[in-house]
Amino acid sequence: MAVPDPHREHGHPSAPLLAVNSISSLIAARRGTPEGARLRSRIGALPNIDTRSLIVRLHTTDDPLLTWAIHLVLDGRDVPPAFRWPANERDEQALYVTWSADLYWFCRRHLDHQARFRTWQGLFRKVPGSPEWHARAYRHFVFVQPRYSIAHWCSKGLDLTEQHRAMLMTMPTNAMRADRRGLDSERFAETHRLLVESAVQRPDKSGQRTPHDIAGRRVAMWRTFILACRNYTVANEQWTRITREQLTRQAFTKQVNATAEVLRRAALGVSQ
Repeated sequence: MAVPDPHREHGHPSAPLLAVNSISSLIAARRGTPEGARLRSRIGALPNIDTRSLIVRLHTTDDPLLTWAIHLVLDGRDVPPAFRWPANERDEQALYVTWSADLYWFCRRHLDHQARFRTWQGLFRKVPGSPEWHARAYRHFVFVQPRYSIAHWCSKGLDLTEQHRAMLMTMPTNAMRADRRGLDSERFAETHRLLVESAVQRPDKSGQRTPHDIAGRRVAMWRTFILACRNYTVANEQWTRITREQLTRQAFTKQVNATAEVLRRAALGVSQ
């Protein structure tokens, strides 16, 4: 049974206002403008772009509405928010869009879910993505963000399990957050370098793939594996969804384990 959100029900000291606009207000501000027409054209082209390229665009665009549109396309392709990592959180507005994408993903797929806090239950009574749904989401964000940890408080309010949180971008557990840090740009580049070295020493027997080709594929598989909380089955499913490359679980596992062995030997200071 949903319980009252104690801070919603009994009040809480005011917090600084956020420089964040709701998705609905951003859309309204562009409606009927030349800028809005250009944005519609860019959004119209998104379905023709491959999934991996769309994920890259999430991290490079500074337009919150284009970011939201990319999230919607990826949601339609059944790519969970966690696999769109890294999060576009360059400012509070970008964080809000990313957080909204998490809520949109979850609410669409768990319409019968019972939130822990009664005030959060309203998110499941409105059509995800509708103006009414966005209005509720916005109210929750501007209340929580200045006061609490988004990951902790929202997960608590929604009563999310670890399995739920594993699919989301902004609500990881501490263990998930620590694992994802291993995918930051510097560490990821080091992993790629080690894999190139390994592939140089053990080249492709067919001669069709260069060491950089082998390393690039393996490091991308490793990324997917980490984002899947090291679950081989989930990682393989998402790899196929994102790349359209059909692999057996055994074949995917073999590639991931090869990377794990390279990283283990590097950590021990053992030559490849």
